[in-house]
Amino acid sequence: MQSWLKNYKQQGYITTPEVFVLVVMIVFGSFLAFKLPLGAGFDEETHLLRVWEMSAFEWIPNARLSKDMHFPSFYWENSYRRQVILEPINPNFWKINADIPIDGMGFEEGTLTTRSVYSPLLLLPQSLIMFFLGRVLYLPALTVFIAMRMVGLVCYTILVWLAVRFAPFGKWLWAILVVAPMAIYQASTISTDTISNGIGFLFVSCCLYITTLPQIKWKEWLILVLLFSLLFFAKVNMAILAFLPFFILPPSRFKMRKGLFLLGIVAILLALLEFGGWNLLAYSRFYTAIPGADPAGQLQHLITHPLSSVWLVISDLGFHLLPYLKGWIADYGYGYWGGPPWFIYPIYMLALLGSFLIIDVAKLDNRTRLGLLLVFGVSFLATLMSLYVLYTPVGSSEIMGIHGRYFTVIFPLLLLGLYGLPRLSIKLDRSLLSKVTIGITLAVLVFSSAGMYLAFYVRCGTAYFHSGLCYQPVYKNWSPDTKYFQPISSTNNLIQWIIPKCNGMSSVRVWIDSAGSDPNGNTQFIINDEGEDIVQVDLVKSNSDLPSNDWLTLTFPEDWKSGGKWYTLSIQNPQPEPGQGIRVASSIRAEYIDAPLFENELKVENDMIFQYGCISGWKALFHNLTTLLNKH
Repeated sequence: MQSWLKNYKQQGYITTPEVFVLVVMIVFGSFLAFKLPLGAGFDEETHLLRVWEMSAFEWIPNARLSKDMHFPSFYWENSYRRQVILEPINPNFWKINADIPIDGMGFEEGTLTTRSVYSPLLLLPQSLIMFFLGRVLYLPALTVFIAMRMVGLVCYTILVWLAVRFAPFGKWLWAILVVAPMAIYQASTISTDTISNGIGFLFVSCCLYITTLPQIKWKEWLILVLLFSLLFFAKVNMAILAFLPFFILPPSRFKMRKGLFLLGIVAILLALLEFGGWNLLAYSRFYTAIPGADPAGQLQHLITHPLSSVWLVISDLGFHLLPYLKGWIADYGYGYWGGPPWFIYPIYMLALLGSFLIIDVAKLDNRTRLGLLLVFGVSFLATLMSLYVLYTPVGSSEIMGIHGRYFTVIFPLLLLGLYGLPRLSIKLDRSLLSKVTIGITLAVLVFSSAGMYLAFYVRCGTAYFHSGLCYQPVYKNWSPDTKYFQPISSTNNLIQWIIPKCNGMSSVRVWIDSAGSDPNGNTQFIINDEGEDIVQVDLVKSNSDLPSNDWLTLTFPEDWKSGGKWYTLSIQNPQPEPGQGIRVASSIRAEYIDAPLFENELKVENDMIFQYGCISGWKALFHNLTTLLNKH
């Protein structure tokens, strides 16, 4: 082990995994930084609010935001999250808006707050870019925005490149882990996860590297102190990684007397000062937790209900472990589009398997392996419980607010702990296996990036990798049970006008609630092609056969020229009946602005909660090609 390390130091060259990381981050990271819509990164909108505040050297979150420091309307109005109904991004958006200054659309006068209350270090590079390019040089808003994304990408790239560089074993495993599609996605947007994840990877790698040293001197001791100071500025769940060096470094390895004990004292002091002090200050500025969240009350609930707390974790793993794994590997669009292509998940796992089979000369000792596995377990549990304590209403039976991206640095601990375990002796060509692993990983990133573009820029683009119809419109705020129209009756009927934006429409579905309606009553649903004056659907159903708080789907023969045509969906009682009818879900505001809704022949502001389904993707492409060939 030591001879291998000595040879590696003497060589001093950049290894293939290190080059791979640099190339991947430059190519795919830059593509995402330029092509992802404004605000399409997870929580990017709220992080941008914090960046704007910090660019005026106001480090305390929400101290001046919306008081005397109003946010540029350009970023707010063009944010992907501001769309009530999600539409494809205009491919020429960047070109059209390239020259608009930061104040080109004025400033938001309303009250805005940010949920991004993390350490200022995590958004410091982006804030300095905003200050110099936005406030001093007064460059166009999009130029400043892309520059902020790129500087975050550069920071993550440097941190993870160093992590791969210092990794004493499993360099290919490290390389595949740090370029997971979700990790690159986060690094390519304005997010605290960009630097936080990079710090986490670097901390783990350096700790593992130090375990390979025959003796830990003052130089290495001070490096560990520096790593602790960085770690405690990262996000909350990263703090658990601080246990790693105490699990994997034996006290006898320290040259100085009681070196490990002194390191522990310093780590505790840094944790209290940085982690404890900042979070105590920051949480008082966190104004957007779910109503009912109370950390003190939640801790008391956990202490007084220990058995239910254990069951809470078990049930959460049972229901959400697979979504956590998928979110760790790849996701985008807040789940609006059903996620990335399904096949990238097994392909990425195949790449990880390939990296497992590329065995280094260096071996992982049992103490280090056990330490990695223990820290993984504690970190995973701490991530779940931190969201339960800080974000979830007191006594809730589920943990809210968790996404797989929170485990970007945590799941790798498990894989690193399993690396090099005894297995069947299989002789594999290392060079060939490395090339295959590279090819598989690149395929994952290509498919993930292409899926992102199809999701954000092409209407029904995800139909190319998801089965079923493409349903439009796509609501941002999906809460169909929030509001309903008055029950359908002989004196109350609804007519929703619809203008599809896709061809091949073959169904319309509407959210209804039959609970409380007269089970002996009936409801009539009529879909009419107003342009051709053709009744596509005329259906009378018993209220007892209709769904409660769910979709009712009405199907009809596909119309390959449905795009831009006018249709109506009428819901009424087929005959005068005294009993109460069903309820139809209503939007909370005017959201579907393409066409009106009439209630008892009077135009109203709200709309039905409905979607029309079109045949799209490969099936639509095949139909169009067949039609084109038949014409010739």
